[in-house]
Amino acid sequence: MQKDMHKFDTITYRDQANSVVEACEWLCKHGLNLQNTRINKYKNDLIELADYFEADKIKEFQALKSFDDIVNSTAEASEFIYIYRGLSRLTDKTIIAKLRDFIKGPESSNHELPSSSSNRARNVSFELYMAALFVLAGFEIDLTSLADIIVKINEFQVFIECKRPQSETGVNGNINDALSQLNKRYEVATDQNLARGIIALSVSKISNQNTNFIETNDELSIRPILFRKNKEFADKFGKKWQHPSNEKTIGAILQLNTSAYFHRSKLVTHCNESVLDPSNSLRKRDWISSLLYPPTPTNILDQKIFDTIWKRFNSRQLY
Repeated sequence: MQKDMHKFDTITYRDQANSVVEACEWLCKHGLNLQNTRINKYKNDLIELADYFEADKIKEFQALKSFDDIVNSTAEASEFIYIYRGLSRLTDKTIIAKLRDFIKGPESSNHELPSSSSNRARNVSFELYMAALFVLAGFEIDLTSLADIIVKINEFQVFIECKRPQSETGVNGNINDALSQLNKRYEVATDQNLARGIIALSVSKISNQNTNFIETNDELSIRPILFRKNKEFADKFGKKWQHPSNEKTIGAILQLNTSAYFHRSKLVTHCNESVLDPSNSLRKRDWISSLLYPPTPTNILDQKIFDTIWKRFNSRQLY
């Protein structure tokens, strides 16, 4: 189940700018005013970048904008486009309320202050990104309940609670909150026997503490780096979801978003790595002890949930 299925797409500056414009039009159709928002800045930066590049004046553009600023705008725009492509067909009021929060916040995640709730916009963005990930993988989702996301997988109602810790000191607290929320969701599930839960954790701020992007030779060398970062996070913090108090909690999805620079091709890219880490009862083999876990009727069904997600996500599992 560890088959390498990474995919790298190359698009022009103009194509990305046009996609952001289209996504902004979607927000405007929902009555959102983008003036003076971070989203509007990303759009303007990308349009300007495309204009200068096509006029063969990229050096002049570099004199106007810092490299970090452009990397930030292209990365944030990439996530915004992904959300748009996944959720643009949803029309319920819940998505509109979430989008209203999404457009707020500082231009860069480096300027977030949890004490002032300025990180809420990107917390909501992570929820929307995960929802888009499931939709684009062909799943039916529900954003209208108390849970961040409900996904219909086979016959199961799978609750997803999304957390985006800001520092290592806050990771365990975020995981505990998610586990507690999942326990409450099971109590009000349509059928408690068919209720399951997964924690979705953004590890980006933890893994990218010292840099906003990774420098490496090419796309082949970035793959093990991304996987290693997620695995290191799971090794350090995974005990709580790998040994949950409630067997209905079947594991975690670790999401790492980061920018990267490939020296060989001189390209800047935005990388997204989604890794599935099941609870120990579902592991076919523990990566540390190599202990084989005997199957039971319940965890065979639960394993099918993870297998279904993995096949549709085109991701890699940690076991």
